[in-house]
Amino acid sequence: IALERALRALPLTPGQAAVCRALVDGQPQARIAQALGVAPSTVVDHVRKAYRALDVHSVVELRALLDGRIARAAE
Repeated sequence: IALERALRALPLTPGQAAVCRALVDGQPQARIAQALGVAPSTVVDHVRKAYRALDVHSVVELRALLDGRIARAAE
């Protein structure tokens, strides 16, 4: 629930948020594409745009950003 709230508070499209959620869960991009029923290139595009919007450059940075937001919300 906390992850969902953190994702909704970010400037992401629903597709970008879904991809970010799956990345944080450790899913590879090919599996994300299959689960969402989209082309792998669509997942790559969502990742690129989400990373740019959030000013992160990796899944590790994305996870740290979300963890920080979740921790601040719990205070």
